[in-house]
Amino acid sequence: ATTEIYTLSLHDALPISFLPTPMELVELQPVLLAAGLGLAFILLALKKLRKGSGDKQKQGGYGKVKTHSPSLWSSVIRPYEFYALLGYLFAGKGSSATLCSDLPYAAEEQVVKDDAILHKLLKKVSRSFAAVIADLPNSAAAPLRLSVGTFYLLLRALDTVEDDMDLEHFERFKDASVAGEGMLPLLGKETGVQVKQRLLRAFVARLDSPAGDAKLHGIGEGAEEELLRNFAALRRLIDRLPKGHRNVLCNICKEMGEGMATYLVRDLREGTKDVADYERYCYFVAGLVGKGLSQLFLTSGYERAPQVQEQRLWEPMGAFLQVTNITRDYIEDVVDGRTFWPRDIWSKHVAELSDLRLDVEDTPARRAASLACLDEMIAHALAKVPACLEYLDALVSEPTLRFCAVPQVMAIATLAECYRNPKVFTGVVKIRKGLAVRLLRDCAAGKDIRKYRWWFAHFAAQMRRTALAVPDGKGAACAEACARILEAASKKTA
Repeated sequence: ATTEIYTLSLHDALPISFLPTPMELVELQPVLLAAGLGLAFILLALKKLRKGSGDKQKQGGYGKVKTHSPSLWSSVIRPYEFYALLGYLFAGKGSSATLCSDLPYAAEEQVVKDDAILHKLLKKVSRSFAAVIADLPNSAAAPLRLSVGTFYLLLRALDTVEDDMDLEHFERFKDASVAGEGMLPLLGKETGVQVKQRLLRAFVARLDSPAGDAKLHGIGEGAEEELLRNFAALRRLIDRLPKGHRNVLCNICKEMGEGMATYLVRDLREGTKDVADYERYCYFVAGLVGKGLSQLFLTSGYERAPQVQEQRLWEPMGAFLQVTNITRDYIEDVVDGRTFWPRDIWSKHVAELSDLRLDVEDTPARRAASLACLDEMIAHALAKVPACLEYLDALVSEPTLRFCAVPQVMAIATLAECYRNPKVFTGVVKIRKGLAVRLLRDCAAGKDIRKYRWWFAHFAAQMRRTALAVPDGKGAACAEACARILEAASKKTA
């Protein structure tokens, strides 16, 4: 039961009735040879595609721990996923639209340069978000693609400052003298952490002045460091936004910076202190993203439903993605020494948060404790899904619905891959490439725009079957959360 979520045998993928008899194999030899050569070519192309989409530009713990990525073969033996991969390979990787495409000033020399830089960086820091952002509309009065794209990159820049744990990178900020660096303390010397706090709280002021841009060079790693190095390009495109859109970006950046600064001085080696503390952190770093996006949808005129303005809906939309990442990234955060699993959940199972690790030691008792704790974390995450479904159902614009639905469906697919999966405690678990492409295609234009409901129900039912098979009813909490998702997904939309 513990492996049904993330492994299937060959016969599960190809039933016995599909296989030819020995005599038929002889007759089919020329066809099989041609098909084999064709399949070999496709596999080589897909392998090259996968190699080119590596995660080498990530910062933090990424790359320090093992990544559990399913083989391409696991998608090839699943016909629907193989078909989706072929479409991805031969039909292109999606829209080629940049942040400023379709805008009246897109051809201006400086805009062309800045747009090219940010288009490249967006794909580097997040291929998945880059794909859905490229499909958003742009117009002079409502440049939604530019607004959302710069919003994402601005918050990613802020997050890079928060995540950089090398305090030597912040020594040069101890003599703050420009906008975006805050006020120096009147008395005493600052620690490196206090300098970072000051920078986070004042980060939004960088949108008003280019002074001090050079100081950002060297913060972060890979693509994130490159983003901060090109902050001037980001500022110039944000300045092109209508006032209402720019105000949304500034307000969310300010509130998020304040929230991040609050948690920066905390000792998080043993996680957040309780579920309420965990929820508060997720509000600052992700719930606010839901708030900002909702305001941009409304300001641009693409959405008008009053539900989009309700915190009970927009906060879970952002937080669900965050709790999914925190649950999946357990081992990565432990290695970094900055974790977020709430203490009142993990302390029921182990004495220290690191005791859940199975890469250090893997015994039956230790594995049982780790999986039981994982069950609670996933049940907590799944409790947010009904509100996410209600938010999605309220959206009427196809571009904004597609933009919001894709990450949510990817998130529940990730939780399904993690559920009862001991690999969470030895590395970072990934979903199959073919499944990811299939989910993206199912939410594409021209398809059933409410297909996300089917996928939520599919993954909830999958997890529920596994939860009900856990001995002694220990999967009950997750089974109940999945049942509520199935009920919410079955409701008819207006």
